Amino acid sequence: MDDNGKYLHMSVADNLRFRSLVFLYLVLDVDRLSDNHWIYWSERKFFCNRLTEFNNFSRHCSGDEKTLVCAEITCNYNDDIWNMPEEVIKEKVLGDLEMMKIGSIDGSTVLDCFCHKVREAYPIYDLHYMDSVRTLSGYFSSFPNLSFFGRNAMFR
Repeated sequence: MDDNGKYLHMSVADNLRFRSLVFLYLVLDVDRLSDNHWIYWSERKFFCNRLTEFNNFSRHCSGDEKTLVCAEITCNYNDDIWNMPEEVIKEKVLGDLEMMKIGSIDGSTVLDCFCHKVREAYPIYDLHYMDSVRTLSGYFSSFPNLSFFGRNAMFR
């Protein structure tokens, strides 16, 4: 393929857009925060979209008498949330937990906290995304040992 074809496919790929995610992990000095694996918050008044408690999958996730939770916050790459300091994100998440009356958490309950960010987490489906996906799928099908999986790569 000539350079023009390569650049054409790069510009087609630029048409595909994604939402970003900030994950805030909290190691808590409590046995369990909730009986739920996932808690979804769809109201705009909440900072996070979903809370996952890993101990509800396996007690091996965080050890005896502690639990690990992850708050997922949807945003756009490089927006105010993406660039927000970890401490501010933590306070907002703790505010959501307090508002939802989930568990009993105070400053001494949080043993550790850290963020992880994913720039292209959720595909955005606009009116023309499928045209771009078809074009790119045709191009990449010429590579016999290339496989795609997951919502990001499959744009699903």
